[in-house]
Amino acid sequence: MRFWVGQARGPRHITLDASRGQLWTQALTQTTSAFEPLKNRNFLTYWLAGLSANFGWQIQLVGASWLMISLGGTPEQVALVQTTVALPVMLLSLPGGALADRIGQKKLVLAAQSFLMIVSVALAYAAYQDALTPTLLLTCTLLVGAGRALYYPGWQSMVFEFFGRDKAPAAFAINTGNLNIARSLGPAARWWPALARSSPFSSAR
Repeated sequence: MRFWVGQARGPRHITLDASRGQLWTQALTQTTSAFEPLKNRNFLTYWLAGLSANFGWQIQLVGASWLMISLGGTPEQVALVQTTVALPVMLLSLPGGALADRIGQKKLVLAAQSFLMIVSVALAYAAYQDALTPTLLLTCTLLVGAGRALYYPGWQSMVFEFFGRDKAPAAFAINTGNLNIARSLGPAARWWPALARSSPFSSAR
């Protein structure tokens, strides 16, 4: 790219070296460096495990709200499903971070995930036996919210197990994207079985 600049001694030109090809190269380099942490196999396994856990959490949350309506819950009880999830996060996130520093991230994550599994299995069994009530559903979602509030600080801080401080910011950014993907697609996945049953292919059988 050239610009002509007039001066008292006559015009002269200024050549700019920046070209479109160089700009594209810089953009691709930045994109590649942003996903650099995923080249670490252990971190990739950790990231995929977190993605599947977040997907399950989002599907369970939407299912609990819908189940409360199916159980004949009042509008206040339907709203309380979200409250029982958000309240433990507000109250227990800071203690969860302190606990992770005290006993270790891995131990806290393992204990919290085991607790979440027990509560989720109990909730599924109660629903299967038609023994679920609005009060029991709210109690289970409160316990699940408490487990998540204790688990997440330890899970996030495990990034330092894979990278030093130079690559940790990129890894944290990818982890945040993990949660955002689950928030975007997880609730929609709750309706995939219903859509499959109502599709033209299923009705043609």
